[in-house]
Amino acid sequence: MPVSVLLPPEAVWGYETVTKAYDEKPFCSWEKVVNRIKEVWPNADDKEISSLIGKKPEE
Repeated sequence: MPVSVLLPPEAVWGYETVTKAYDEKPFCSWEKVVNRIKEVWPNADDKEISSLIGKKPEE
């Protein structure tokens, strides 16, 4: 039976990597997520991505 283990981001990527992103603007974070989704699923269109992660925040 598959099991899922939930870990905080700090446990996965390390405290410094996670806290470095705290000062990042929401728009920049949103763009990074969109770009990563497009890398993994190149056929996903913008409407599908927005329905998954939400609308683009203001700059």
